[in-house]
Amino acid sequence: MLKDCLEIFEAELERTKKRFGDSDRLILDEYILADGDYLVVEKNGEIRQCSVRMDKKTRTVERIPVDDKLYERICFYDYHSRLVSMDKPQDTKKVIHSNSYLAFWVKWDSFDNGKLNEEAIDRYFDILKDPREKYKKSQDRKMYDYIAKKIGEVDQKKLEKNREWIKGHIFGLDELELNRKNYLKIFFAEEPKLYVQEEQRYVMTKIFNKNDYNVEIDGQIYGLSNDNLGLNSKKPYLEKKTRKMTIPYLITPEEAIRQRKFFDYLMNKANAGETDIFFDYDEKKIISKKRDQMVEGDFSGYFLKIQKGKELEIHHQDTIVDYKYFLKKKFLYRNVIGAEDREGKYKEYVNRQGLQEIVNEVFYSKWLTGNYFTPEDEMSIEFE
Repeated sequence: MLKDCLEIFEAELERTKKRFGDSDRLILDEYILADGDYLVVEKNGEIRQCSVRMDKKTRTVERIPVDDKLYERICFYDYHSRLVSMDKPQDTKKVIHSNSYLAFWVKWDSFDNGKLNEEAIDRYFDILKDPREKYKKSQDRKMYDYIAKKIGEVDQKKLEKNREWIKGHIFGLDELELNRKNYLKIFFAEEPKLYVQEEQRYVMTKIFNKNDYNVEIDGQIYGLSNDNLGLNSKKPYLEKKTRKMTIPYLITPEEAIRQRKFFDYLMNKANAGETDIFFDYDEKKIISKKRDQMVEGDFSGYFLKIQKGKELEIHHQDTIVDYKYFLKKKFLYRNVIGAEDREGKYKEYVNRQGLQEIVNEVFYSKWLTGNYFTPEDEMSIEFE
């Protein structure tokens, strides 16, 4: 089913590319930054800042200042500076959380506990200065060489310039009046192409679950997907023991990149509270809904129930055939006892959304729709 959903996602990417000239707009236009302080160091040395906080009740992003162009730039820089996961950092001690010399991410706690110091800064930039030294294993080195041939070597001059800026400014930011909550993320203004290039340098070596599982067939590298799948010595039961090739799921690097974008897209939806995702296989489009909302129209396709955790989690999947939004017969909720009707509930209901809402309220005291997928042992209310 995942492959079928990916095909529909690729159709969405293609439509976005035709409309805007850039398929990543499908993800970036809904990208939500983590709470924290963001600094952009312009090429002339000017520092531009933006503080971001997510209102968890309204699921809206509050930002100071409200500068749309700056916010869009920061979203782009942030998206292309992320780690695949905290298990795959550039900094071996996990103090710095970005993936290239163009960005520098650190938690504010690291200032207070002393983990961020000049030694940590040098450790981070030294790794980025010569990535080959980090990849001792032959499979890791092969993946790095695979991408280095396409994008070239690291720009040492820019790397050293950014290292010196961090050393000279990171401990003297008091005058900027930052919120100092959660993250501090610093970005150095460069062309978008360079950010994408340096992201590829990191991602291509980390995109698979583990490079030890990689195989090469006719010059093409195949590896194990890293999304919603873990395979290591502690989980031998995930291997396909009855096959000659015991690795369950091998894909190319290009397929892995597309799959990563797919999970990035789903994470955006989860951040916005839209955890019910519908993939229409007739119209090749994706419809996202909050947990108590229904698709408004006819639908046949796939359904994913997602949730945000340390990574994007798929908790349920299903196939839906010939769904109809409007009821074949109208449902009349009649006021037979003459009760007061301030909200106009006693009426005809013509669609599933309205019928669901009245059933949820009258029979379940509004506890039905929020618990469709809640395990029985986790229910927090008992009905008599």
